[in-house]
Amino acid sequence: GLMTRNGDAVSHSQSSMEVDTSEKLQTDCKIPGFASKPQWNSISGTQQQNLSAMPQESTLRSVSQVSETDREEGYASASTEKQPSPRVTAVERWILDRLKRKVINEQRLTVKKWETEQRIAACSEKLKVIVSSSEDISAKTKSVIELKKLQLLELQRQLRSDIMKDYFKSIASEMDKLKSIKKHRIGRRSKQIERYEQKMKEERQKRIREGQKEFFIEIEVHRERLEDGFKIKRERWRGFNRYVREFHKRKERFYREKIDRIQREKINLLKINDVEGYLRMVKDAKSDRVNQLLKETEKYLQQLGSKLKDAKAMARQYDSEMEEITDSFVEVNDNIADNEDENDQAKHYLESNEKYYMMAHSVKESILEQPTSLVGGKLREYQMNGLRWLVSLYNNHLNGILADEMGLGKTVQVISLICYLMEKKNDRGPFLVVVPSSVLPGWESEIDFWAPSIHRIVYSGPPEERRKLFKEQILHQKFNVLLTTYEYLMNKHDRPKLSKVHWHYIIIDEGHRIKNASCKLNADLKHYRSNHRLLLTGTPLQVR
Repeated sequence: GLMTRNGDAVSHSQSSMEVDTSEKLQTDCKIPGFASKPQWNSISGTQQQNLSAMPQESTLRSVSQVSETDREEGYASASTEKQPSPRVTAVERWILDRLKRKVINEQRLTVKKWETEQRIAACSEKLKVIVSSSEDISAKTKSVIELKKLQLLELQRQLRSDIMKDYFKSIASEMDKLKSIKKHRIGRRSKQIERYEQKMKEERQKRIREGQKEFFIEIEVHRERLEDGFKIKRERWRGFNRYVREFHKRKERFYREKIDRIQREKINLLKINDVEGYLRMVKDAKSDRVNQLLKETEKYLQQLGSKLKDAKAMARQYDSEMEEITDSFVEVNDNIADNEDENDQAKHYLESNEKYYMMAHSVKESILEQPTSLVGGKLREYQMNGLRWLVSLYNNHLNGILADEMGLGKTVQVISLICYLMEKKNDRGPFLVVVPSSVLPGWESEIDFWAPSIHRIVYSGPPEERRKLFKEQILHQKFNVLLTTYEYLMNKHDRPKLSKVHWHYIIIDEGHRIKNASCKLNADLKHYRSNHRLLLTGTPLQVR
């Protein structure tokens, strides 16, 4: 009874496999099949090649025949479901089914390759026609590219075949090429010798490591000794360098004090108009350079006087007395002896200086009282003289340097000049005042104390605040005086903004920072436009 049930189960599985196979063949009736046999014999290589070369119509016909045959066998197996075939076992039928599927897949692949070749050939012909007959350059270029790609098909197939062949290549060598290894029996004596050799090897390595460790310790000790020696030498060198620096500083201080003392004496002599004493000091110091500078200055004054005379003659605005002064000033005596004495040289220098001043300040204006908007106090007489001189510079379109000593009120004189220009000349700016950052609060307090009516703004602070101030007030010139520092005047972000404004007056405090024509401050000031410029300094300018 058990064997009968097993047979029924086998026959049932066989019939189900046949039905599934027939259904798959019916659904794939459009896919090329193969020339099947009733016994499901295996297909030889020659038959397989013939099948691969079969055209599409014959292949489809053979597939349909195979599907009909399978369908009939499926019906027969379904009708005799409980009666297994005595000639074919379940294993043989499974093998045949695997062979059948393999053949079907191969023929599908063959037909697929054939269809692909046909499509490639048709596409290639189409591209060749487009290349030969098309007038559109872009379409022709794309067609040429696609045609080149199709021509690389064989190379791509060969490359893929080589890669797949190497990929599935066995890594291990063939077994017959391997040498046979014979296991030698090792005696007890050999093992003892091996253990002894291993022990000796470990001891030898241990001695080597200990020797290396001692060597490294000695190197470290030697390094520490060298560092200590170098440290002592460095301290000695530092002491020597410190002594040399102090010596040079002391020597430089003595030399500077001597130069400053001589300079103060010369300035004092110039202040009291003692040109003879000044020239005598110059001669005593054997300064040929100063004599040359004096001669060049005198020559420059003569040239400037001649230019002023020409300008006045063209404008016809000077009187007969001024004509006599300029005529006497322009006449140059070329026959002056080089060995003239000190008194004649000093007298000639004073006359040239007075004539130059009279020519430069030809437009004069009488100022008796200080401006009414200057409410912080009353100006002293020398400050009023400074105001008159500043106004004379403004009237004669000249730039100047206000070089009063420290503490004499140069700031107040500048504020009085601004007030005078706003009241008398109706010139309300804008005025640019550039000061060091350390004295910026002092300028703010002085302007607020002496002239609170002046609308002044301070250009400083973080970038966002400066950007807002420029956009809202500076760009529209809603102010009279702008206070800023050297840093913002020379800053690469602020200089392009501030240089857009046409300033009526640029006033530079601590003007001795302009050492020479090539300094950075002077180069940055050339980007700014102004009608007048004024430098304030309490330090003697040095020619460098």
